[in-house]
Parts: sequence; C-alpha cells; structure tokens
Amino acid sequence: MMANARTWLVPLVWLSLAGLPATASSLGASSSALVAELAIVAAPPKGGDGDLEGYLVIWNGTSEEARLEAVLSGAFSHVRFVQPSTRSRDGVEEERSAVPIPGHAELVMLQRGIPMHLTPRDPISIGDRVSLDLAFRDGTVQTLSARVKGDREADDIHHHDPSNPEWLGKLDEAAARRTAN
Repeated sequence: MMANARTWLVPLVWLSLAGLPATASSLGASSSALVAELAIVAAPPKGGDGDLEGYLVIWNGTSEEARLEAVLSGAFSHVRFVQPSTRSRDGVEEERSAVPIPGHAELVMLQRGIPMHLTPRDPISIGDRVSLDLAFRDGTVQTLSARVKGDREADDIHHHDPSNPEWLGKLDEAAARRTAN
C-alpha cells in the first residue's frame, strides 16, 4: 500500500463510479469523503493463467483510516489483494486480507505494490462490462462498472518517469483529479 504515492500504473480498464452523487474530481482534493476515483483491470496475456490484475486509486478525505475489506463481483469467483513478498526475490506474492488507507491520503495500487488478482467465473473478453462492489470496513460499498480493455488500448502512463512533473499531471488526469499546489 502506498498512500500519496505517485509512481507508475498500468491502466488497462477504466471503472466508473455508479451510485455516487459526485466523483472526487467534482468534489476536489479537499473532499472529506471516501471516494473510489479510478480502477484499472488488465486483461490476461495470451497463454496466461486466466486471472486478471486490478489496480485502484481511492481518496480517503476523512480523518480516520479506511480499510478496503473486499471487492465482490458476480463476474469473478475470487478477488484477492496481493503484494510481493518482502522475504523473497523470486516474485513470490503474499495475500493480504484488507488494504488500509490512512486518513487524508490517497491509495494508489501498483503492479509492484498491492494489486488485485481477479479470477473470472466465465471467460472475459476485451470489451465486456463487469460490475465490482468495493466493500469498506465501515460498511459502505461503492459499485463500479468496467469495460475490459486490452493492453494495446491502454494509456501509456507507466512509461513516464515518476520524478517528472509532466508524468504527475498525466496521473492526475487519469485519476480525474488535479493536485492542489
């Protein structure tokens, strides 16, 4: 988990908020709400194991820590949070039961951080739409709708240097937020 981190993402599927009256971009960075701003799901490569990877950007404008406890969907039989093992250099991943998001911070899931692994119930193709429910410890649920995209359709944010301010602007645009300087 990396709060307020601005490092690379691999955007492959954009998820939109459904059931929320306003997104973080319309509320602004000073929002005192918990808002899922962006979700990205990568279609599995040909010959892959069939699992998809997912990434989230969530703003926690509250003063309390929030915890993403689960991501539920009729399209997926299993969704888990994983992170590279700190005890292994062989690409071994450890499963996490939840993802904490500190108050007044932004969670940015990354490939090398804590992505989601999503196991589809049935084959999922590029162009399909799926619905995801993000369940938080406080009982709130935010529902997202996604259209699956292939990696060739993706924005190339992950090719930008994280120390380059131009890259930060591209990430903020992708997350539908502007940084307050």
